[in-house]
Amino acid sequence: MKFLLEHLRTFTDLPERPHDARELLDDVGIEVKTAEATQFGTVFNCELLANRGDHYCYEGVAREAAGRTGHPMRYPPVKALQADRTSDRVRIETPLCLVYTLTELFAPEDRQDCLSSTVLAPLTAADIHSINAPVDASNLTNFDIGQPTHAFDADKVDGAITVRLSRKGEKAWLLFTPGPIEIPEGMLVIADESKILGIAGVIGCADSGITDSTTRILLEAACFDPVAVRIASRALNQATDAAARFMRGGDPTLPLVGAGRVAKLLEDHCGYRVGNAYVAGDWKDPQRTIEVDVERTKLFIGASLSHLEMADRLTRYGFTVEPEVNTLTVTVPPRRLWDVHFEADLQEELLKSVGYNNTVIELPPVEMGALPSHRENVMKQTSELLVAEGFYEIFTDSFYSPKMRERLGVGEGDPLWAHVDVLNSQEGDYAMMRNNTVAQALDALATNVNNKLANVKMYEWARIYMPDLSEREILWALANGRDRGPFWGDKGRPADSIYLKGILEQLRLELRIDLGFGSTDGHRLERFFHPGRRLGIHLDGKLVGIFGELHPTLVQNFGIKRQRPVYFEIETEALLAPAIPRVYSEPPSRQPIVRNVAYATPRGITSEDVRNALLEAAPPFLREIRVTDLFELPDARAITFEIEYLSEEALTGETINAATEAMIASVTKKFGEKVTQRV
Repeated sequence: MKFLLEHLRTFTDLPERPHDARELLDDVGIEVKTAEATQFGTVFNCELLANRGDHYCYEGVAREAAGRTGHPMRYPPVKALQADRTSDRVRIETPLCLVYTLTELFAPEDRQDCLSSTVLAPLTAADIHSINAPVDASNLTNFDIGQPTHAFDADKVDGAITVRLSRKGEKAWLLFTPGPIEIPEGMLVIADESKILGIAGVIGCADSGITDSTTRILLEAACFDPVAVRIASRALNQATDAAARFMRGGDPTLPLVGAGRVAKLLEDHCGYRVGNAYVAGDWKDPQRTIEVDVERTKLFIGASLSHLEMADRLTRYGFTVEPEVNTLTVTVPPRRLWDVHFEADLQEELLKSVGYNNTVIELPPVEMGALPSHRENVMKQTSELLVAEGFYEIFTDSFYSPKMRERLGVGEGDPLWAHVDVLNSQEGDYAMMRNNTVAQALDALATNVNNKLANVKMYEWARIYMPDLSEREILWALANGRDRGPFWGDKGRPADSIYLKGILEQLRLELRIDLGFGSTDGHRLERFFHPGRRLGIHLDGKLVGIFGELHPTLVQNFGIKRQRPVYFEIETEALLAPAIPRVYSEPPSRQPIVRNVAYATPRGITSEDVRNALLEAAPPFLREIRVTDLFELPDARAITFEIEYLSEEALTGETINAATEAMIASVTKKFGEKVTQRV
């Protein structure tokens, strides 16, 4: 949000130099992204806290600065309105409206643009164009004190105004839209006897809006339930300044003040006459009080403040404080009821007032720590290996939108259809807890590819949440592009399934766990992978993970083109399996006895399959069978195995050759002509 520094100074005293004023705002939590010199003065573009609706106005920002400096606050003049609380001119039929006011305004006969460029400067600084006097005054009031208002043409309003929930089939013509649309049932609306006048807290309607010829105005000022406003704003795709304030929590005591501010501007500058004001709503201040322990607060904030100093600082933010030597009894003002609930919230206010940089910095006492646990060692070894391979650790959300099912190609009846749903989710993008991490992995890849970063390697220690409310810890990694580099004279090779298998082999050796590779049958993510470029990860006969190239259709569903990412996922519990003990064996005194066998294998038969066939006929004096070479042919692979036998004195060449022939025959028997021996 953009603020004009010169206008901000009318609310409280600020440092003279814009640079110093910017540093002050930054330090109290109002981050100034940019500062720009304009013809009206210095414009600060600020990033505001998401949960603080009171920050979205000059008064709120000035109060944060005054909380630090101790300078008094100044408020814009407001016309005192005598409100009729008994009239049936306005009615509220739902508790989602806390307070609703209507104020009559009568335009002078010689209507013209009457608000000067100086008065409109805060709007101009925020890139909001002047429309007409009532709308400009409404926008100014919103910017000044944070109370949205809306003007209805009284001649277009049919009878009494009611705040209610929309009914099935009702339509409304929203401002700045081409025509009427159907309003979802149960949405908070403002209506007269025959039509909807506006969506409460979000936007008004074209058929009740004012024009340059409007002579009688009904000025609305109200306070609505923030969740109801958020739901309506999202459902109708209408992100307005009013919605931005209401959905973060409004001040129920402010509507009549806001109406009085608009009336004051129009009366003083434009000659408007102010008529009757009507109020509906039975909201009462709950007078929330919080007990603050003085000594505990001193320890928490790291500043030695007396109980009177604490009371003074909290009073600057609008809190009412009854100070005692050991305890403060603090009453929360209505505008802060949405975000101040606990003692820690008030301690945070005191920290902002003192300044985080002004507190004492002390390191806590530390005794001798314990040795790292097995889990910590395994996670450290694994992370170091992945980082050495060029992977970056990332952190993704544990929630996603129901639309993610469609992108994953998951339909009803699919094992991944069921999720842990978040009840009453205010954000549609966070309505379900994830039951897989492929979605976040591809989402992250799409972001990088769209930013021209195709060579990507990332991993995450993550949790997935199952429909039975159990949780699983997993490690996943994704690679795309090249496996390394590019370096001088070496552009690397594609990061493919073979590359991932090599990383998993390194993990097996580093952690000394007996990982194996084989069928993916039964794995819940199996269909997300290319059917000919995937393998399951096995431990002790159990399928504990999967790796391979992600299915092209799935990749395209995430808007990723011309890329072939590879992905692996393995249960953290498998990585934490007890390490195979290191056993020292004395090297043989004789030279090893070795035979080499080469095979041409078609796609679909792995080196592990052939090795297992050789082992089926292995003699008792076999030491090891290992792959020593792999060569890609146009339609097959040439794999060379080295067979090593124990160096025993009784073994002869004939015995070794006979054992080798028996193992070769075992391969022929199992695979027939599919696997051919190469000489």
